[in-house]
Amino acid sequence: LQLALAPAVCLSYTVKDLIPGELYKVRVSAVNGSGEGEASVMPHTVQAFDRLTSPEIDIDANFKQTHIVKNGGTVSLRASFHGKPVPLATWSKVDGELPVMADISTTDSLSTLTIEDCTRCEAGKYTLSLENNSGHKSITFNVKVLDTPGPPGEITFKDVTCGALTMMWDAPTNDGGSRIHHYIVDKREASHLAWQEVSTKCSRQMIRITGLDIGVPYVFRVIAVNQYGQGEPNEMTEPIIATEAPAPPKRLDVVDTTNSTLITCKLKETDRINVSLDRLNHLIQLLVFLVSDTPGPPGDKVVISRVTEEKCTVSWKIPLEDGGDRVTHYIVERRETSRLNWAVVETECKTLSCVSTRLIKNNEYIFRVRGVNKFGPGVALESEPIIARNVYSKLQHFSE
Repeated sequence: LQLALAPAVCLSYTVKDLIPGELYKVRVSAVNGSGEGEASVMPHTVQAFDRLTSPEIDIDANFKQTHIVKNGGTVSLRASFHGKPVPLATWSKVDGELPVMADISTTDSLSTLTIEDCTRCEAGKYTLSLENNSGHKSITFNVKVLDTPGPPGEITFKDVTCGALTMMWDAPTNDGGSRIHHYIVDKREASHLAWQEVSTKCSRQMIRITGLDIGVPYVFRVIAVNQYGQGEPNEMTEPIIATEAPAPPKRLDVVDTTNSTLITCKLKETDRINVSLDRLNHLIQLLVFLVSDTPGPPGDKVVISRVTEEKCTVSWKIPLEDGGDRVTHYIVERRETSRLNWAVVETECKTLSCVSTRLIKNNEYIFRVRGVNKFGPGVALESEPIIARNVYSKLQHFSE
């Protein structure tokens, strides 16, 4: 390559209009008033091709990585970049999809993501990825939307007794950009639509709830509150019954009587009680009451059969101990083995079997059954775990 250049004091020159892929040699000669001097020739040839550079993000004083916007506002995330060839720019949201109303504008050196009418759903982390043949670069923006909180997390229960239980829940995954002040807890009977307040200002993520009707299924919900107001509720999908069989009364046996004396044996102690005939009759009635109790467990096992992806049949036998009064009906409950709370299947089953529907495919369940007489629900008997699927290798058969 030989170039004829006008005399000038210049120590560099950009050679243009080269053919991509061709090989070139370059020589340079100095010129003064006496003419052109001896040329200096490059020892090697040079091939004309683009020099690749990996993507880089230009960060200056105006660059913002964290953006805070109020509910209903607009947020614009932008970044300048360079690279050769021009990088491909792609936006994504961490742990989610880009909002439907998001608008993306990209040139050879700038990319902008604009979101209008922001709500708490638009809060989160957004990533701009830049890629070309030479490499990859990315940057993540954090968007906070000042709004009411999202729904609290999973609701669980412990210490379930007759008419009382302890309810617990997880904090919302989205706090609306503000600290959670407190929680509102409501209850309703499963057969009713109206909610009743349990607590309007619960400062912890748990509460002890008392005064529940025995044998009645309840639904609970919890709502988080921050400085912007009440958030979305987390409402139970299946009710729970606050029942647990009380401890049986201590054994009291009558071993001998006279016309004015009653001898009783309590455990290993023998007591002599002197009473009149009227007091004796009253005491006998009291003893009859003491030996009356809630029913024992329904048979020796709860059998699960006819298991499919959506339902199964739960069967049991009559309790060996009825507590001194006729068993009027049975309460059947179930829970997923991964959860603590029991859900109601039947509250007044009059037979020795029932069908549990709306199972979730491939989930593992445990069932429990308890008899009920006029003294209340009795001791529960649990089944072996089963998996909701059409082919169940350990299908059990129940026989009376």
